[in-house]
Amino acid sequence: MAEEQPQPVPAVLMPVGKPLSLIPVVLKEAALDSPTFRATALHFGEQIDLIERWLENYVKTAGKLVQEVSNLENTVNAFLAHAAPPQYISEAVIDHDYTMLAVKRYSEGSREFWQATIKGMKRTDFTILEPLRAFLQTDLRALKDLRRTLDSTQKQFDGLIARYAGRKKSEEASSLREDAFQLHEARKAYIKAAMDFCIMAPQIRTALDKLLVRVFSERWKEMKTLREATDKTFSQYSIEMERVKGWSREMENSERVFKRELHLARKQLEDSAESGVRPSRELDDYAISTVPYIGSHGNLASPAKPGPEKSEKQGWLFERTITGKPARTLWARRWFFLKNGIFGWMVHGTRSGAVEESEKVGVLLCGVRPAFQEERRFCFEVKTKDKTNMLQAESQAELMDWIATFEVAKRKALEDPASTEATATTTIDAAFAISPPVAPEFAARIGDGHNPHGTPSTLANPPAPTNLSKTAVIISGERGIGVGRQDGSMPSGLLANLWGSTNWGYVNRFERGEIKSAKGRSISQPPSPIVRSVTSADISDSISDITKDVSTPGTSPTPASASSHRKTLSGSLTPDPSMTRLEIPRPSSSVDEYPSWYPLALRAQDAQFRLIFPNVPLDEKVVLVFRATWNPNEQQEFPGRVYITTSNVYFYSNHLGLVLVTGVSLDTVDEITGAPGRDCDFLFIHMKEGVRSPDYSRVTVKVFLEPLKLLQRRLNFLVRNCNSGLPEGLESVIKTLIKMEGNGAESPSMESWDNISNIDTPIEGPVRRDTGGKAGLRIDGDLFTSTTSLTRKPTRFKLPLQPVVYRPQGMLQVATDREFDISAKALFHVMFGDKSAVFQMLFRERWPQNINQGPWIQQNGGGLHRREFEYRITSDSPVLVRDYQVIEVLNDHLCYVVADKKTPWYLPNSKDFVLISKFVITHVSKSRCKLAVYTKLEWTREPRFIRGMLERQALEDLDLEAQDLMDVIADQVNRLGKASRTRKAVQIFGYIGQQNQVVQVADMPAPAQERRFKLQKKTLGSMFFDVGRAMAANWISTVIAALTGVLAGLGKILTAHTMLLALLAFSGGMNLLWSYRDTWSWWQERNAGKFMARMGVHPDVVMSKAVYLRDVEEIFVNDTIAADFGIGLARQGGAAADGSADSDQVQNSCGHTFLHLLSNPDSSDFQPYASTFAPHITPSTRATSTRLHRTRQNLAAYRHDLLVAMRLVNRVEREVLQAEWENWVLDENVRCRRVGDMIRKRNETEGGIDAVVEWWEGYCGDCSRALEGLDTLSLR
Repeated sequence: MAEEQPQPVPAVLMPVGKPLSLIPVVLKEAALDSPTFRATALHFGEQIDLIERWLENYVKTAGKLVQEVSNLENTVNAFLAHAAPPQYISEAVIDHDYTMLAVKRYSEGSREFWQATIKGMKRTDFTILEPLRAFLQTDLRALKDLRRTLDSTQKQFDGLIARYAGRKKSEEASSLREDAFQLHEARKAYIKAAMDFCIMAPQIRTALDKLLVRVFSERWKEMKTLREATDKTFSQYSIEMERVKGWSREMENSERVFKRELHLARKQLEDSAESGVRPSRELDDYAISTVPYIGSHGNLASPAKPGPEKSEKQGWLFERTITGKPARTLWARRWFFLKNGIFGWMVHGTRSGAVEESEKVGVLLCGVRPAFQEERRFCFEVKTKDKTNMLQAESQAELMDWIATFEVAKRKALEDPASTEATATTTIDAAFAISPPVAPEFAARIGDGHNPHGTPSTLANPPAPTNLSKTAVIISGERGIGVGRQDGSMPSGLLANLWGSTNWGYVNRFERGEIKSAKGRSISQPPSPIVRSVTSADISDSISDITKDVSTPGTSPTPASASSHRKTLSGSLTPDPSMTRLEIPRPSSSVDEYPSWYPLALRAQDAQFRLIFPNVPLDEKVVLVFRATWNPNEQQEFPGRVYITTSNVYFYSNHLGLVLVTGVSLDTVDEITGAPGRDCDFLFIHMKEGVRSPDYSRVTVKVFLEPLKLLQRRLNFLVRNCNSGLPEGLESVIKTLIKMEGNGAESPSMESWDNISNIDTPIEGPVRRDTGGKAGLRIDGDLFTSTTSLTRKPTRFKLPLQPVVYRPQGMLQVATDREFDISAKALFHVMFGDKSAVFQMLFRERWPQNINQGPWIQQNGGGLHRREFEYRITSDSPVLVRDYQVIEVLNDHLCYVVADKKTPWYLPNSKDFVLISKFVITHVSKSRCKLAVYTKLEWTREPRFIRGMLERQALEDLDLEAQDLMDVIADQVNRLGKASRTRKAVQIFGYIGQQNQVVQVADMPAPAQERRFKLQKKTLGSMFFDVGRAMAANWISTVIAALTGVLAGLGKILTAHTMLLALLAFSGGMNLLWSYRDTWSWWQERNAGKFMARMGVHPDVVMSKAVYLRDVEEIFVNDTIAADFGIGLARQGGAAADGSADSDQVQNSCGHTFLHLLSNPDSSDFQPYASTFAPHITPSTRATSTRLHRTRQNLAAYRHDLLVAMRLVNRVEREVLQAEWENWVLDENVRCRRVGDMIRKRNETEGGIDAVVEWWEGYCGDCSRALEGLDTLSLR
């Protein structure tokens, strides 16, 4: 978010009277890094995430709506184009003077309506969606970035401080100093991130308020312009919307001043927090282990400032815990406090996300001493009778400060016992007791340590909101814990979830600058620190003032008996065991604190008021609360809440993270005047003479939503009562304030107590109660109910636990019934209230013209109530139809019965009977009822033949109309909402019998869904035709039912067992058929395979690789080799014996046959050369051929395997040689470089080694070229 430039402060400031003290509570908590700040940051982060998800979903759905409206525009344009008749239609068809004019006016009105509607929806994109998108993408994203930075720095800081605290005593001082400065930088970054977040968060809240108010008020204004003529809602709420918009403008005008002062406070607190924890640069300071006389003697890192002794202290400490099996030691960081004589700790709880507290121990039950034996530095023990707490401080000065504070607290508990009272109702000394948390909601678990990752609409925004802030108000209101104390203190659990680690608030009085003490108070409160005006002020104290008490209690007389008893008890230091555990009294209800006539809604406001102003006495109770803007002078403006008691006016404001708590006594006020305005109303508090300076004797209060005249009368009454000699009591004051509402004409609040007995239905007499026009007492959003409910004691009505059962006499047929999530009384007013239009919505289906709904009128001077509905069937019909309703039973909240009688003018013989419907509303349970509709016909003269036909048709129409009535009522009930339905139903739909005028609704809204009952005028002929058609349909249905019966009979015969058996038989037959076919196919294939085997054709079952050598086959062709086998001799011998001269033609037939066996071992077409004898076809020859072929096959396969192995061996050998060659070339190049360096150095010094240089160039050049070749091969 862009920061505005600070305005220059004028050199001379005008006097503004007593300065006001604004307290930057969250900034102070951030400077302390307290659990409250961490819980507040987590709470704000969670709320921002919820806001982000809501805005994203709203932008998404609104964008989709705008897109759908754009798609609808074409359809609307087409409708508008055809709304007016064509220009060429002559007067022969339509009258141009009247009819055409009416149609034209309608089309023009439709065009204006639809154009305005579509234009308004299209403007949603840039009036609502674009500002919201910009906020999500800029401001909200920047805040989330700051949140992530805060989380990361917090996590880093927690880790570093845990590691620094775990360093041992024996480590080096330099290392400790280095870690200390590393921790300091992390702490500095964390403080900066925390301050940035605290500055950004309230600005985001203000920006969000301004954005939402601006966007929705502008959109509301556009909607009001479109609907102002027809919708009364805008006239009812437009004033409030304008006032809210005016409030937004007022806040925007004063925002610049608050931002500037917020940044000044942030700068001062950030610098103070950083300087207060800055580590020392002296090594001797890190040699201190636990106490000054152990280890090296050095100066303290942060010597304690001289000043009065303090009996209260709080801060972070590490506590040793032992958990698990086997046991292991953990050091958890917790926020410990020593206050009001009790010692305990708080932590950022993992369950609730807020601040939770532990069990608190009295200081007189604690023994404190340094822990010499502990390995960690700066450790001390706090021993109680139950256990020993081992704690570790962050520095030596902090350790000594804790021990000294314990001693002072013990001494103070013995000397001043009244200072140790923890609550106003406790009678046991807290210094001698172990007190539990104020409520289970604030209790922390024993194992909870520091986790680095925590208000209702009618209550004020607390200074430091957490997830348990609302719970703190509830607990305080119900149990009265820690309120009304003289010293203004409260239990730590409540304080941490409302104000923070300290109650930073103090009341700025307007009388003469002093802080006025309450009546009867025994302890005085010193004045607040004087600061300059808010226009140029230092908003907050320094970090050293943060740890001081907000107010230093003075001395007060204490009864001697109490003191002596306390001292006697404390002297022995052995209290009674039964008194060592403090049980906080917890009243069963708030009756003990508040009288029965005190309004219930005021109790919640009074509870929060006492948490904000804890030093106010219990007998001073709030009587009036309203929202306003406080203007103590012309330069300052604070939005907040005004709490008024019978003697004082208190104001609380929390704006942009700056908290203002101020007040003024009513006995110093002269009068209160008022003036109305456009955006807001003004109340002027005139102070008496001498109270303030003459220039600033008036305080202005701006009121936006409360009724001005009523509020002014009540305030002046309170001023006169306080200044009178005999002021009235609290009960009389509250009753007087309530009675004042009867004298004004301002509109009342629509929110009040929803008591079923507070809403009366005045039907027992003609007296009307116009309570709806009176103004309600506005206590922060209408806390009081109407006059009648408070001036007389309301009669409590207990509803039965069982549902009420009722059946009208003589009504047997129930047309329909349904249960509704609404009380019976509310449903009765929805249907039959003076302003209800439920039945007029139904009459629109009966062709009525000008429906007139009469008022409820008592019959026979106080009997049953009756109202009539008059209408004409057509506009020119002379017949006037009158239907009427009568309230027969009215048992309030339990049972209502209303009879409705209609004339069946659309049916034949309509003068002979009447349609009767009785509506029975009965109670079922709380906020739930049942509506049943009973129907029948009442005959005046029964026809002979058509009675059944008429009765059947009329009852069918009544059933359909009853179902339509249920739909209309359901729609009206859904529009009521879920909150205060009974009261709201009475206000919206009216009472019974208060209205004396006839109601006529001109514009009837279209039905939400199509009606079931469509009225059609019937004749006897049409009814007979319908009956015949029904009979034909009955016959057809009878035939269909007969066929269905036959099928059902077959279904009974074909049971599941028979169907399963049939399926089993069918499956077995199909399996046999397929098995037979597959077996036959297999048998045929088997016979064919055997036949082919007999023919010598069979498949090869083995597939292998073999290598044959042709040289072996040609062994017998070569004469030189063949001679080794004797083939040549046989050839030569045969030639000589035959005397042949040509040796080439001479062949050895035996050798030729063997060669043939080598080439074709399975061949059967052998043709011998020398004779016709074929020896190879003999079994012996065939066996030889088979054996020879098998042997050669095995050898060829073995040869293939050997070749593959040889090839692999060759490849491996080649790769080995190549790798060794590359390594050798690389090594040689390295040696060449080394030798080259040696040669150059020697040549420079001695010379005469040219031969060596020539050899080196030749050899090393070859090596270099070989290396380049290797690089070229590797690139390929």
